[in-house]
Amino acid sequence: MNPIETIANLLKSGRLSCATLADGTGVLLRLDGLEVLSLNETALFLVQAMREGAASEAALVARLVNAFEVDEATAERDVQTFTRQLVTSLRL
Repeated sequence: MNPIETIANLLKSGRLSCATLADGTGVLLRLDGLEVLSLNETALFLVQAMREGAASEAALVARLVNAFEVDEATAERDVQTFTRQLVTSLRL
């Protein structure tokens, strides 16, 4: 299972919880590890996309390109960086 699928499954199972804050950012809480991560608007967008079923890098890149003014190469790089940081932060 790739890291994006793992994160998507944790979100669906409720072991990861995401909340949107009034300023458009968010927080991600790992319930079994008591980890709390703050998310900027783009990170929140990606987490919400995973929660909605986007479980591959290509799916996340496509959503970023469609939602933001970003080219595919930049979106791919951003998704890879975000995924690495999330895996490290959540100790997956």
